[in-house]
Amino acid sequence: MKNSLALVLLATSFGIVLSGSSAGEKVAVLKPIPDKLVVLTFDDCNKSDRSFVAAELKKYGFGATFFVTEGLGFLQNKKHYVTWEEIAELDKMGFEIANHTRSHPNVAGLSADQVAAEIEHIEERCAEYKIPKPTTFCYPGFSNSLTAVQVLAKKN
Repeated sequence: MKNSLALVLLATSFGIVLSGSSAGEKVAVLKPIPDKLVVLTFDDCNKSDRSFVAAELKKYGFGATFFVTEGLGFLQNKKHYVTWEEIAELDKMGFEIANHTRSHPNVAGLSADQVAAEIEHIEERCAEYKIPKPTTFCYPGFSNSLTAVQVLAKKN
């Protein structure tokens, strides 16, 4: 478990790709990092992510990751937040849809079961809209915890 935890920490810090070995274990495969690499990420499902940002990114040939949460007024305020249909459009445009938890909580105050439920809710919503299961996670609200890291390690 300690080695798996260290590997997850390295992967989240340095962009290491995990792949299966013949023994069924996950092993780190280092991929070369381009000399000039920029990673574009957008958190919290702002309406402008779909109405403006996505079109501009596509226009100039950029990819991006959109971290999805149903917190921060997402369910009630459709003037400022995208719909799940718009998130599905982002996926169809070729952008990565990633997990940012259901309610955008301070994960440092959550139990392992609560962290898992937050993550699994977004996975289930993605499945409803035929969006691939997210493989990338962004901690909400500048918080993290060893418990959250352990939950993420179990989920691969």
